[in-house]
Amino acid sequence: MPPFLSFFRGRVLLVGMPPSLVSDLQQGRLGDRHQFTDVPDGETAWQSAMISPPHVVLSRWSLPDMSAVVLCQRFKANVHYSYLNDVRFLTTVESPQLQAAAGVLGVDDLLDWPPALEVAEMRLQNALAMAAHHQHLQKVAGQLDLAHTLLTRLHNYDPKWRLFARTALDRSLENLRQNAKAPMALLLLAVDGLADIETTYGEEIAQGVWTAIAGRLQNQAAPHSLVYRFEPGLLACLWLAGTDAQEFAEGLRRSIQDSPVAVQGLRFPLTLSIGIGWGVTPNPQDAVAKACQALAQAQHQGGNRIACRGDSWQSS
Repeated sequence: MPPFLSFFRGRVLLVGMPPSLVSDLQQGRLGDRHQFTDVPDGETAWQSAMISPPHVVLSRWSLPDMSAVVLCQRFKANVHYSYLNDVRFLTTVESPQLQAAAGVLGVDDLLDWPPALEVAEMRLQNALAMAAHHQHLQKVAGQLDLAHTLLTRLHNYDPKWRLFARTALDRSLENLRQNAKAPMALLLLAVDGLADIETTYGEEIAQGVWTAIAGRLQNQAAPHSLVYRFEPGLLACLWLAGTDAQEFAEGLRRSIQDSPVAVQGLRFPLTLSIGIGWGVTPNPQDAVAKACQALAQAQHQGGNRIACRGDSWQSS
């Protein structure tokens, strides 16, 4: 027996059943593990189910206030109480004609009326086992969803650099395509001479320098302007704030120029090349292309400067 079946404790709602059958079920082998609730009619059954949702319902076909099919439809096709849609619904029938109707209308299993104890126990045990399997599958599905969410986050976040990855930027840009037209900018930043630092001091020191610059960018960027690792050696900042991206970039460039970065006891006077691509949200990839062009221009002109491509909304 699978472990989840051993630990499963089901709730069974008995509707309009003979008192002797109710007593035998409650005191029998199923009653030792599962909870049985007895109600006389359909409306009472429905009110009870909303308070304590059952896993299985065993109902007589002919109830004082409604038929078992009507009660079954309340469970199976109720959009307002969708958590009751998966209840296993069993009913007793008095004639072959009713058996055919019940099968068409969504009843899960049929018993003869009056139901024999042995038959009722066997059918209820099967229904409870199916309910346990369904509950287990829901739990597994939830765990898979959680695992998928965690994997997605790991895919979108680079723990080594403590930055969002390029995939996260691509996703953010794709989401912006759905937004109403609004101004945006993408800033691309490169540390001038980082390759020389790596050649002279090694990869670990160069990574420390780059991480320090990334930290300053994160600390100084606007609250809604996320920072990404665009590619090795390049940082990206998606700028959605209402303030001037160029003004921010100039302030960052000056602060890096005026404040050397310390890594493992070494101090490095650094400069930045920054490319800014302006665009609008329905077509954010334009801003990416413009930012790449602007960064190449800033680096080609010797670094320690800012280049811009596109139309700034501040100047319009």
